[in-house]
Amino acid sequence: MDCKETCSLIHLYMDNQLEAEQLEPFIKHIHGCKRCAEELEMHYIILEGTRRLEGGEQIGVDYQKELFGRLRRQLNRIHLHRRIRIQAVVFSLAVSFFGIILGYFEQEDHTRKVMEAQVIERGDQYFYHQTKEYLFQAGAYTPPSLKEIIYYGE
Repeated sequence: MDCKETCSLIHLYMDNQLEAEQLEPFIKHIHGCKRCAEELEMHYIILEGTRRLEGGEQIGVDYQKELFGRLRRQLNRIHLHRRIRIQAVVFSLAVSFFGIILGYFEQEDHTRKVMEAQVIERGDQYFYHQTKEYLFQAGAYTPPSLKEIIYYGE
């Protein structure tokens, strides 16, 4: 952001109407440019002094310290909101990833239970044709007999 653009945004800043996307570059430019900082400080003193006089308040305040404290708090708030948004995105990605992994294991577990139920329904042993492997009931492996091998091999 250049000096001309910064000076044109001072009145919006003073009325708290500066867009969120413009606030951070505005504050950073003010901190880095003495001329613009003095311009903002002058506007701040005039407007705040007038508001306080109209409100019956005392005006013997260090306006520069007050103004730069306000700018620092606003910049810290912007950085905090950015960190919170980033953390929220990272957290939701982690939860999504965890959900996908859990879903995968649940699907695998369901498939295993269905296959076990099929084994139990069909008897103690049967040849699983898609993988050409024996499935066995209750985890006990019984090797196929020669008769079974010849029968399933046809």
